[in-house]
Amino acid sequence: MVKEGDNIKIVSSPALEEMKLTALIGKTGIVSCVCAERKQPGAYIHLDAKYLGEYDWYLPLSAIQNKQIADNIKKQDIINQVFL
Repeated sequence: MVKEGDNIKIVSSPALEEMKLTALIGKTGIVSCVCAERKQPGAYIHLDAKYLGEYDWYLPLSAIQNKQIADNIKKQDIINQVFL
């Protein structure tokens, strides 16, 4: 679960595809507000760089990954490729 102030990475999800925001996949930002009580639980993200002239986007929780976790997964994938 993400919380306000978390550095995040945007990942692919069916909900993100449904919102037609797949161009945001791989981008990073900071969680400014979590809205878990909505019909589509999500969070407002302040992107590190503008997308379509805007920094702030509401994204489904399924498309948000804590950046530290994402970095750890990437490191583990590299280790597996080298040593396995």
